[in-house]
Amino acid sequence: MENVEKLVDFFIEIEALKKTFRYSTLPENVRDSSADHSWKLAFMSSILDGEITGINSYRAVQICLVHDLAEAVTGDIDSYRILQGEITKEQKHKMEEEVVRSIKNKIPSVGNLIYNLWKEFEDNTTPEARYAHAMDKIEALIHLLHVRCIAREDNEQAGLTAKYADNAVKEFPQLQPLLDNIKLRLKKNSKSRVFNGSPIMTSLLKISFLK
Repeated sequence: MENVEKLVDFFIEIEALKKTFRYSTLPENVRDSSADHSWKLAFMSSILDGEITGINSYRAVQICLVHDLAEAVTGDIDSYRILQGEITKEQKHKMEEEVVRSIKNKIPSVGNLIYNLWKEFEDNTTPEARYAHAMDKIEALIHLLHVRCIAREDNEQAGLTAKYADNAVKEFPQLQPLLDNIKLRLKKNSKSRVFNGSPIMTSLLKISFLK
């Protein structure tokens, strides 16, 4: 094992992922961390990979574990912030690539693998990367189901939530029943839900989840 000192430093550095919280528009006590998300995503992907043909399941799980690693430094930049124009996808990509490149340069023994997995997810051109993208979005919706909190009370974010996983799941029809079930539950949860004493989401009622 090479570069043990740098490897331990790296493992300490990515501890920050455990305290990098997602969903900037949700109450703090229902936000999960990027580490929580990556673990759950990898777990779900490994459990369901038997449903999907034509992918290297081990590679897909590796991608899931690495895809948000840069957030240990950059923090989470969620889709709603991009939708609002606070930051562009290109700026987000550039920030995260700088972090992953620094890992690659500091510890080449593992950094090359990490960078390649991260870039594969970003490029989204392999079946494994596209599967990871589909599961990434499904996991995010499942978290919202778990905390019974869907979105801020504006139609823009509600629309984002309702259509969030549609395109990514199209390539994997085996996952469609799972997404349909999640959407149905989200729609039910939007009816007169109260969180911390106040209504959470009413605008989802205006959206047709299932075609």
